[in-house]
Amino acid sequence: MSRQILVSGFCFVLILISSNNSFAQWEPDVRLTNDSFGSFTNYHYAPCIAVTGDTLHIVWTDNSSMIANETRYSRSIDGGQSWDRDTILSSGGNNSWNSSIIVNDQYLYVVWVDQRDGQDEIYFKRSSDAGTTWMSDDRITNTSLNSVKPSFAATGSDVHVVYRDHGLMQAGDIRYRRSTNYGGFWNINTQLTNDPAISDYPKVAVSGQVVHVVWSDTRDGNYEIYYKRSSDRGVNWSLDTRLTLDANGSGLPQIAVSGSLVHLLWQDDREGTAEIYYKRSTDEGLSWLSDIRLTDVDSFLSQAPSIAVSGSIIHLIWLDDRDGDRDLYHKRSTDNGNSWSEDERLTNNPAILENHSVTVSGQAVYVVWTDYRDGGNGEIYYKCNPTGEPTDVEIINDEIPNEYILFQNFPNPFNPSTKIKFSIPPVTLRQAQSDNWVTLIVYDILGREITTLVDEEKPAGSYEVIFDGKNLPSGIYVYQLIAGNFRDSKKMLLIK
Repeated sequence: MSRQILVSGFCFVLILISSNNSFAQWEPDVRLTNDSFGSFTNYHYAPCIAVTGDTLHIVWTDNSSMIANETRYSRSIDGGQSWDRDTILSSGGNNSWNSSIIVNDQYLYVVWVDQRDGQDEIYFKRSSDAGTTWMSDDRITNTSLNSVKPSFAATGSDVHVVYRDHGLMQAGDIRYRRSTNYGGFWNINTQLTNDPAISDYPKVAVSGQVVHVVWSDTRDGNYEIYYKRSSDRGVNWSLDTRLTLDANGSGLPQIAVSGSLVHLLWQDDREGTAEIYYKRSTDEGLSWLSDIRLTDVDSFLSQAPSIAVSGSIIHLIWLDDRDGDRDLYHKRSTDNGNSWSEDERLTNNPAILENHSVTVSGQAVYVVWTDYRDGGNGEIYYKCNPTGEPTDVEIINDEIPNEYILFQNFPNPFNPSTKIKFSIPPVTLRQAQSDNWVTLIVYDILGREITTLVDEEKPAGSYEVIFDGKNLPSGIYVYQLIAGNFRDSKKMLLIK
């Protein structure tokens, strides 16, 4: 069908294919690599996939050169239907691995571990044109120790990186670096832990000026999850806070932030076998609620959680052997972790799966992992649920409106999220039932679709939905409401 947007003197005409309005399921697994020497995603479950609109970016480690492991990158600009040829991001002919990727404003960022300097160091790279071209490699660590397992997050012009430093006779500590100009310059290295025990698997998340870091730590005899925060963009840091108490060990933490809510997932052995646990903070990490057990499969293993958060919706994927194979499972919460869906099996094959990560963009949920089904060597696989991310649409009052109205978003300008309100009147006998099918779409200034916020039947009422622009560059965006013969569009301004 044809969709026309008319806003204050300019017009876009978009030819779009009508989609099935039923809730879509997970699409089939897609193999992205074909390398007889093996391809591997990040083994400590840092994000290997980043998405903006219909553009997908994936990084992994590849040994197709037969000389050294390389950090490689590929993208799809059509929502995963086709993929560009691989690009080698690392250079120097030495091993590199543990790559991860994020997108923020107009930049795409990648970090990885590299041995070109005679030991393990963290390297950084960025693209300002959605992965078409890349800046030179930037070494961001330089100590006498090995630097491994980087995790990073970004907001505005700030980029925050945490990693583990260790030597042959040293257990290892968590260190931190920050750039305040999109990775152009890096501030002084900060040591976050200083303990003879092992500090490992650090993860970082950021919201505004508050930076959150979690890691696994053996200072209490077995692995426990520890946490600390900075409220001033990484300049000063709180004391360490122990978040778990488990005689059998807690590890592989994952952290994500949505405003003042901080979500933590980890693998826990307190029941005798590995299970996935969750807890959250509602006050930016100052205090934490009780642990919640999310898996319960008795003698079977539930391991290695990966998390993605969008507003009040949390997506969790993990490895589980309850069906005899080690497969990927998924579940989600649509109310900030108060309740959770049933477990959903994503893969079904006897081969080994590992190194998975999950992300969301608009209504789509994306998963990438390493898979050994193709002759025993690792290959990169990917799958998508195009409408797996339900939109958080709230009804805002009990009054029944008598006309269709699309309100101006508030706040406007906004950073990074804004609220969009609209009203739907009752359907009369003369109207088609389809007049209560509501579609709310956001476009960029060139008329390219960014996301569909609403695409479902709605009874008469007034509604509010949140649009999150955290992964988008500053600029003018257009949102359009379609319901039957009613169409209206308005502009909004994202300023970062």
